[in-house]
Amino acid sequence: MKSSQKLKLKWRYLKYKFGIFILVILKLLSIFVGWLSLIIPCWIIGNQVWDYLKTGIWIPNSCLELVKFFNLKWVESPDSWQGLYVVLEFIPSSIPVFIILFYFSSCWNDVLEQRAIEHDNVYKEFWDTATS
Repeated sequence: MKSSQKLKLKWRYLKYKFGIFILVILKLLSIFVGWLSLIIPCWIIGNQVWDYLKTGIWIPNSCLELVKFFNLKWVESPDSWQGLYVVLEFIPSSIPVFIILFYFSSCWNDVLEQRAIEHDNVYKEFWDTATS
């Protein structure tokens, strides 16, 4: 095998290893977001319980608190969509946080698994070329 071919094979192998490194980092990020989907809602509920035990007054954290984060004027004084306002006021903020983070984590995990399969197929092709 010529030295230029060996250099090309080494370069392809390094690209493969770098791809594995990126996939591992993204997989760890996906796991981290999955854990956040459990920790953040528990923290929200725990904070509510802590305040209740301290003051004796239950202060609900509804979805409206999440919507207020985006500075929408409709939340301050709703002129229309009164039913939506009541529903958002009823739903605890921990539920949509859990759903959004869990959905993101599971979808990202599926994408990463598909990329890992494609990456392995590229490596098999590389190995077949290198050994022939």
